[in-house]
Amino acid sequence: MFYNYLKKTFGHDLHNILWLIALYLIQGIPIGLSFGTIPFLLHKHATYTQIGIFYFSTYPYSLKLLWSPLVDSYYWKSFGRRKSWIVPIQIIAGLFFIAISFKIEYLVEHVQSFILPVTAFFFILIFLMATQDIAVDAWALTILSKSNLHYASICQTIGLNTGYFLSYTIFLALNSPSFANRYFRSTPSEEGMITLSGYVFFWGCVFVMFSIYLALFKGEENNHIIMKEKVDRVEENVYNYSSSSSPITTPPNELNHEIDLEPIQVYKQLWKIIKMPHIKTLALMFLMSKVVFQANESVLNLKLLEKGLKREDIAFFSIIQFPCVILFSILSSNWFKHKPLTTWTYSYIVAVLFVFLNMLGVVNFPQNQEIGYYFLVLLVCSLCFAFTYTLMSSSQSSFFLKISDKSIGGTYVTLLNTIANFAGTYPKFFIFILIDFWTTSKCIVNNNNSNSSNSTTNFSSPITFDNISKELCHEKGGEYIILQDGYYIVSVLSILYGVFMFFVLKKYLIPIERIKL
Repeated sequence: MFYNYLKKTFGHDLHNILWLIALYLIQGIPIGLSFGTIPFLLHKHATYTQIGIFYFSTYPYSLKLLWSPLVDSYYWKSFGRRKSWIVPIQIIAGLFFIAISFKIEYLVEHVQSFILPVTAFFFILIFLMATQDIAVDAWALTILSKSNLHYASICQTIGLNTGYFLSYTIFLALNSPSFANRYFRSTPSEEGMITLSGYVFFWGCVFVMFSIYLALFKGEENNHIIMKEKVDRVEENVYNYSSSSSPITTPPNELNHEIDLEPIQVYKQLWKIIKMPHIKTLALMFLMSKVVFQANESVLNLKLLEKGLKREDIAFFSIIQFPCVILFSILSSNWFKHKPLTTWTYSYIVAVLFVFLNMLGVVNFPQNQEIGYYFLVLLVCSLCFAFTYTLMSSSQSSFFLKISDKSIGGTYVTLLNTIANFAGTYPKFFIFILIDFWTTSKCIVNNNNSNSSNSTTNFSSPITFDNISKELCHEKGGEYIILQDGYYIVSVLSILYGVFMFFVLKKYLIPIERIKL
């Protein structure tokens, strides 16, 4: 019955929608590891600066524009324009996963010595997923009918969130011994139900098998029109777009099919697109505005962990949050259909408000470890921020798909996504650096808890370690004291800046959606 409802709603696009969700889910698995799980696991063994260094591994996702014309231009015609990239890339990523699974836990535990190799591995992995994203984004432009095209952003939201949820929330929960002992075991154990190496190995196998199935059983329509005159007209249209101050319109007959272009032609068109006034404004607004959320996204859970919240409690937040966000994505699919940037801007200021409330949640965290109702407050704030951020993400993707030229679909969409992704990626390293810079802490360890072999040690005189992690301090049997927390300084500055940016966005970003499509 539910299937019949979906079939009636989406028609012949239903199976293509499911394929898109699956492809984005595959992409979300390594993204969840790189953006969530690995930094979380590194927190015990690394400084904030080292975690910031690791975030360099996520940069390919923001720089994929550099090679997207190659993805648009080179492919195996008989196999499929997009499958030519998606299938081999996913197989290579799967083999990478399988290979690293035998050493990943050792590298994470000894990250002080191996931060660069760990960063390099995930840099390569994210590079592969970024390339897959170029092909999937472009395929979304042609795999769905025009009436259902706006559902592509929903497919992306559902798929990526599902993959992220599995790699971050579900993994951390099942990897936690206390979570497993509380809910799944009658006899306690010091090990979690799954290990990082086992999880990575499993998904490596899934990547390979899914890619083989995709290659064998999913066809791809090849709407290739190799006509020099038409290529010239598309280039002329892009030139006219960039030189005209009038509202932009998409020629209906020119953009129904994909066109074979040489990379140099795509790069030329890309340069003309970048010079378009509204693209410049869009890029500047995103680059200026998204820095506000970085402390909340990357550091909030780490601070709650330091305050005493358990790993399984943080995982529980996401377990509750995940289905709510998916349902919200579906229900809100028509909210931003006509005014996506207006929706984005007003969601932005609401998200800034919840950044403030989340910071207050850290400030007022109960010291007696009895969080009770406070847990519910944190959960509500987490849900509300996730709702607003999901609405921003979906409306942003919807706008990008609307204005993208299908003749260079992968490159056009990737340009816009690159701007948005880089805006949310480049500040992370600097945020961690600033938090480390403005944080002063000490760990006081009594000499009778130390391993010192000095027989003349005065056991009444404590040893003080400056600026080590809370976990390492507790391992030494010491008392961890934060004299000044850089997280609060960065958060307050971000919130004030976010309020200022809201008025800037109202003035400069919203008018861009007046473009006629």
